[in-house]
Amino acid sequence: MLLKGYIDESYNQRMFTLSAVFASSLDWAWFESNWKRRIASKNKALKKEGRPQISRFHASDLSNLKGEFEGWTADEQIVFMQGLIGVFRKSRHIIVSAYSLPLDVFVAEFPAWKQKALPYSYSILLKFLMFETAADYEKSKAKGSVRPIQIELIHDRTSYDGVLLRAFNQLLDDKGFLGREYFSSIAPLAWEECIPLQAADFLAYENMKDADRRATGSTRQQRKSLAELLNLPSLGGRTRRFDAPSIHKLRLSLERGKRAKP
Repeated sequence: MLLKGYIDESYNQRMFTLSAVFASSLDWAWFESNWKRRIASKNKALKKEGRPQISRFHASDLSNLKGEFEGWTADEQIVFMQGLIGVFRKSRHIIVSAYSLPLDVFVAEFPAWKQKALPYSYSILLKFLMFETAADYEKSKAKGSVRPIQIELIHDRTSYDGVLLRAFNQLLDDKGFLGREYFSSIAPLAWEECIPLQAADFLAYENMKDADRRATGSTRQQRKSLAELLNLPSLGGRTRRFDAPSIHKLRLSLERGKRAKP
């Protein structure tokens, strides 16, 4: 079975999140068709009202009512978001894996990497996503409930495409990585070419905001959009956030081994 994992990042000055959403090719075809219909339906309404249409969903812009979403009302924002959550709700099965890294704590533990905090974040978190994906499949395989898989990774095009490719190849070259045979390729695509990257953007942004909320000790409640996503039976997986002790353990681990460049 071919699984496709779509990867996107979201970050602010404090937190960096790399998130991946996995599903079969067939499930993604259904998802893409329904996602396109949601966008087309909204554009039809906007055109009828004589307002600018949107080219895509973009989590940060919609949340802050900027860019193509400037001038939208809060109620309009909520209704549109609910419609997209509905696409996830009606999906058969999507797996989410997300890792978040507090940048200030990371730089404090690795001061020599201060000027390259972002590329190192991409590199390290991609490897953790791959480790976790392989480990979860191994657990399912031990129960005898899954078919053989090949995983294709697609990420949103970024100036760090080379970093992600090197991290991917480093892990596949590591004979100690028992899940390397599951991964076949990694490639960049732009959102114009790849609708599921918009879903990856959605999950990356929601997880980044929640990780940042928890890391800063905010008393604000979890975002309603994330709470709804987490309660969907069609959505599985997990999210993780590095804290100071886990980043310290990471440094010790890297010092014991060979520290790879991003």
